Amino acid sequence: MGDVVVILQHDAKLAIQIANSLRERFRRPVIAENLVLFREAVMRSRADAAVIDLGSVGVETVQNLHSTLNLRIVCTHRIPDEHMWALCIQAGALDCCYEDDVFSVCRAFSEQGAAAAA
Repeated sequence: MGDVVVILQHDAKLAIQIANSLRERFRRPVIAENLVLFREAVMRSRADAAVIDLGSVGVETVQNLHSTLNLRIVCTHRIPDEHMWALCIQAGALDCCYEDDVFSVCRAFSEQGAAAAA
Protein backbone atom coordinates (compact mmCIF):
# COMPACT_ATOMS: atom_id res chain seq x y z
CA MET A 1 0.00 0.00 0.00
CA GLY A 2 1.29 3.44 -0.91
CA ASP A 3 1.15 6.36 1.43
CA VAL A 4 -0.27 9.38 -0.39
CA VAL A 5 -1.87 10.02 -3.76
CA VAL A 6 -2.79 13.57 -4.80
CA ILE A 7 -5.79 14.02 -7.08
CA LEU A 8 -6.20 17.00 -9.40
CA GLN A 9 -9.68 16.83 -10.91
CA HIS A 10 -11.88 19.67 -12.18
CA ASP A 11 -15.06 17.92 -11.00
CA ALA A 12 -15.24 17.81 -7.18
CA LYS A 13 -17.73 14.93 -7.19
CA LEU A 14 -15.45 12.80 -9.39
CA ALA A 15 -12.45 13.72 -7.25
CA ILE A 16 -14.22 12.37 -4.17
CA GLN A 17 -15.24 9.23 -6.03
CA ILE A 18 -11.64 8.62 -7.16
CA ALA A 19 -10.29 9.34 -3.67
CA ASN A 20 -12.71 6.87 -2.08
CA SER A 21 -11.77 4.18 -4.59
CA LEU A 22 -8.05 4.70 -4.02
CA ARG A 23 -8.33 4.31 -0.22
CA GLU A 24 -7.72 0.58 -0.66
CA ARG A 25 -4.45 1.26 -2.48
CA PHE A 26 -3.22 4.40 -0.66
CA ARG A 27 -3.34 5.34 3.01
CA ARG A 28 -4.27 8.95 2.30
CA PRO A 29 -5.79 10.33 -0.90
CA VAL A 30 -5.58 14.14 -1.06
CA ILE A 31 -7.72 16.26 -3.37
CA ALA A 32 -6.28 19.46 -4.84
CA GLU A 33 -8.54 22.04 -6.50
CA ASN A 34 -5.89 23.56 -8.79
CA LEU A 35 -2.28 23.12 -9.92
CA VAL A 36 -0.82 25.41 -7.23
CA LEU A 37 -2.56 23.47 -4.46
CA PHE A 38 -1.62 20.22 -6.18
CA ARG A 39 2.10 21.07 -6.10
CA GLU A 40 1.82 22.18 -2.47
CA ALA A 41 0.04 18.96 -1.50
CA VAL A 42 2.65 16.80 -3.26
CA MET A 43 5.52 18.61 -1.55
CA ARG A 44 3.86 18.72 1.89
CA SER A 45 2.76 15.08 1.88
CA ARG A 46 5.76 13.74 -0.05
CA ALA A 47 3.36 11.95 -2.35
CA ASP A 48 4.79 9.70 -5.01
CA ALA A 49 1.54 9.15 -6.93
CA ALA A 50 -1.05 11.34 -8.60
CA VAL A 51 -4.25 11.26 -10.60
CA ILE A 52 -4.32 14.22 -12.96
CA ASP A 53 -7.29 15.36 -15.01
CA LEU A 54 -6.25 16.55 -18.47
CA GLY A 55 -9.14 18.99 -18.34
CA SER A 56 -7.18 20.79 -15.61
CA VAL A 57 -3.65 20.70 -17.07
CA GLY A 58 -1.98 19.77 -20.35
CA VAL A 59 0.25 16.84 -21.18
CA GLU A 60 3.32 19.11 -21.01
CA THR A 61 2.50 19.78 -17.36
CA VAL A 62 2.12 16.05 -16.74
CA GLN A 63 5.60 15.48 -18.19
CA ASN A 64 7.05 18.28 -16.05
CA LEU A 65 5.40 16.95 -12.86
CA HIS A 66 6.55 13.41 -13.61
CA SER A 67 10.16 14.45 -14.15
CA THR A 68 10.55 17.16 -11.49
CA LEU A 69 8.54 15.53 -8.69
CA ASN A 70 9.22 11.89 -9.62
CA LEU A 71 5.51 11.04 -9.52
CA ARG A 72 3.71 7.93 -10.69
CA ILE A 73 0.83 9.50 -12.62
CA VAL A 74 -2.46 8.25 -14.00
CA CYS A 75 -4.13 10.78 -16.28
CA THR A 76 -7.87 11.09 -16.75
CA HIS A 77 -9.98 12.82 -19.37
CA ARG A 78 -13.63 13.13 -20.29
CA ILE A 79 -13.08 11.44 -23.69
CA PRO A 80 -9.53 10.10 -24.02
CA ASP A 81 -8.45 8.66 -27.34
CA GLU A 82 -5.45 6.62 -28.49
CA HIS A 83 -3.47 9.71 -29.47
CA MET A 84 -4.00 11.27 -26.04
CA TRP A 85 -3.09 7.96 -24.37
CA ALA A 86 0.15 7.79 -26.37
CA LEU A 87 1.05 11.37 -25.43
CA CYS A 88 0.44 10.61 -21.76
CA ILE A 89 2.60 7.47 -21.87
CA GLN A 90 5.39 9.45 -23.57
CA ALA A 91 5.05 12.08 -20.82
CA GLY A 92 5.68 9.41 -18.19
CA ALA A 93 2.13 8.56 -17.12
CA LEU A 94 1.14 5.00 -16.30
CA ASP A 95 -2.16 5.28 -18.17
CA CYS A 96 -4.84 7.65 -19.45
CA CYS A 97 -8.37 6.64 -18.43
CA TYR A 98 -11.87 7.99 -18.71
CA GLU A 99 -12.34 10.41 -15.81
CA ASP A 100 -15.22 8.40 -14.34
CA ASP A 101 -13.55 4.98 -14.76
CA VAL A 102 -12.21 4.63 -11.25
CA PHE A 103 -11.64 0.91 -11.74
CA SER A 104 -9.10 1.59 -14.51
CA VAL A 105 -7.41 4.30 -12.44
CA CYS A 106 -6.99 1.87 -9.53
CA ARG A 107 -5.89 -0.92 -11.90
CA ALA A 108 -3.15 1.29 -13.40
CA PHE A 109 -1.57 1.78 -9.99
CA SER A 110 -2.02 -1.91 -9.08
CA GLU A 111 -0.43 -3.12 -12.30
CA GLN A 112 2.48 -0.75 -11.86
CA GLY A 113 3.00 -2.02 -8.32
CA ALA A 114 2.85 -5.63 -9.44
CA ALA A 115 5.37 -4.98 -12.23
CA ALA A 116 7.76 -3.32 -9.79
CA ALA A 117 7.52 -6.28 -7.41
CA ALA A 118 8.27 -8.82 -10.16
